Amino acid sequence: QLALYFANVSYPYMIFNNSASVNAQGYQAVLDSIAMRRISSVALEPSTLAITIIGMMPLVVIPIISKFRIFGKYSDILIATLLAVTLVLTTSSTGFIGLGSLCLLLPFAISGHGRLRRRVLAALVVLTLVILAAYATVPLVRDFMEVTIFAKSSSFSALERWAVVYIDFQYFLKYPFLGLGWGSAPTHDTIAGILSNCGLLGLISFATLIGWIIRRLWNQLNSHTSSTFVGVISGAMFLSICCTMVAYLFSSLPGGGVFYLISGLAIAACGLGNNFSPEDRQVTIISKT
Repeated sequence: QLALYFANVSYPYMIFNNSASVNAQGYQAVLDSIAMRRISSVALEPSTLAITIIGMMPLVVIPIISKFRIFGKYSDILIATLLAVTLVLTTSSTGFIGLGSLCLLLPFAISGHGRLRRRVLAALVVLTLVILAAYATVPLVRDFMEVTIFAKSSSFSALERWAVVYIDFQYFLKYPFLGLGWGSAPTHDTIAGILSNCGLLGLISFATLIGWIIRRLWNQLNSHTSSTFVGVISGAMFLSICCTMVAYLFSSLPGGGVFYLISGLAIAACGLGNNFSPEDRQVTIISKT
């Protein structure tokens, strides 16, 4: 779609899309102050596509850093690159927030301690400096970041989101313990959404489940080295569920196929520590060869 856009060719949505919505017909929306249209084909809502990509990226990134192979050395790098580029092309503030959380949490998702974590941290610092330098010196980059990130706070979309969050809290104050009932109140924020739909009992139950998963994965990835299967999988799922939840904080109620897939894989990963010892290096599912 991006190639067709730059070639000035109409996007053939009738072939590739399964939605008749105008929003999904290919670069219909215009990015203000930039001579470019928004790339948004099959995603009715770009933030939905962004959340999906954010949840999938750690499943490739962590094995690459740990020198494990999923499809192959270069295939894994290509897949990770395509996911990152697509995430940027969504121009979704939710996607950029999720990508930022992924970068911040990446060093902590590498099992074990020592040189590998320091290398990743150093690479992220260099990347941050490069982005800041590009923002300060390259007008196109500065305009793009202004429109897609900084100007979002004063846009109609942001105002609408704040209004919905405010209404959700009013519902919560009226029905504080059980809320209105699941799916009764629309929302653009996980905490406000659960409070309005399920009340305090719902939020406590949900936070307990997610907190238990994250804590169990954190303990596993710190008790196994980065060369073991358990360490790699625990780190990938720890990063995946953390970044997914951060993205949902600015998007909607957690649910749908993506959330259930990520949470299900994370719960499954929590049980790996019971079946593999920290010294176990005989891996048949993911091979270093």
